[in-house]
Amino acid sequence: MTSSGNLMVLDKASFKRLLKDPVLEFISETELQGLKQKSNKVKILDIRLDSEYQGDEVPDSMHIPFLKLRESMQRLDQSTTYVVHYNGGRRSELAAYLLNEAGLNAIILREDRKRRHA
Repeated sequence: MTSSGNLMVLDKASFKRLLKDPVLEFISETELQGLKQKSNKVKILDIRLDSEYQGDEVPDSMHIPFLKLRESMQRLDQSTTYVVHYNGGRRSELAAYLLNEAGLNAIILREDRKRRHA
C-alpha cells in the first residue's frame, strides 16, 4: 500500500462466496441438454492435454488444450456459449474465467457425481 490503512484477509470460504462464485457459472448435464435444445450455438469445450484426450474423447466436443487456449480464442465465435467440460479439473475453471475475460460466454459443466462413482 502507498498510504496508511488496514490490510484485511479473506478466509477460503469467504473468497469463494464473494469473488469466485459470482465470476464462474456452473451447469449440470441436465441443464446442458435444455440449453442445447434452446440454441444451436452451444459447444462443449474439452481443454485437457492431448495425452489426456487421446482415447477418451468427449462426444460432440471441441478440443483445445488448455496451454493453447489463449492463442485459439480469437478463432472462437463470440455468439456461441462454450461449456467447458469438468474433466480438466481446476483448469476447467481457469479456462472458463479466461474465456469470459476475453468477452466470450463460458460456463463450466458440473461433474455428474453418480457417473464418477460408477
